[in-house]
Amino acid sequence: MQTYEEDSTEILQRGCLQCSVATNAKRSNIEEKLHKLLESSPDLERYKTRGKALEDKNKDLKQSIEHLQFEMEELKAKLTQTSSKQEATVAELKKVETKLNEVHRRHVNLESHSRRNNKKNFRH
Repeated sequence: MQTYEEDSTEILQRGCLQCSVATNAKRSNIEEKLHKLLESSPDLERYKTRGKALEDKNKDLKQSIEHLQFEMEELKAKLTQTSSKQEATVAELKKVETKLNEVHRRHVNLESHSRRNNKKNFRH
């Protein structure tokens, strides 16, 4: 028959053995995860590099868009200015056409009048 101390020691040894097995399993699991992490480290570096390149490209594209928007605003202003000048020019052209038509009508009347007078003078 065993004494209380012997029983306790035996229980303690069995418990330690069970703890050791559990600890070894956890340590093995941690080592496995660490190994996977270390294996994926180059992939992470590639992703970081690729991410940085994409961020730079995105920044460049944003700057390009801002520049194009600025140019578009300038072109819109020039278009508005040109359109207003064109409207003024068209109005002036219509005035000139009206005057030209009036001068042409007067010329035709004067020519007709001159012919009639010439005929009258020729008959007398």
